[in-house]
Amino acid sequence: MRGYDRRALNDDYRLSVLWQITTPVWQEANNIPPVIWWNNLERIMLAVDDLDCRELLG
Repeated sequence: MRGYDRRALNDDYRLSVLWQITTPVWQEANNIPPVIWWNNLERIMLAVDDLDCRELLG
């Protein structure tokens, strides 16, 4: 696709990782046991750190 470079792809991927934080939040809000959602949250936060996703928030 023209005009969609590697940087844009990388940023979109990082944004999708940030959106994944909503999954364990939704799970907890719907009374799913922490044994389920806590592992999801940990893995997502590791990906957020690895990919420096917080840069997109500022």
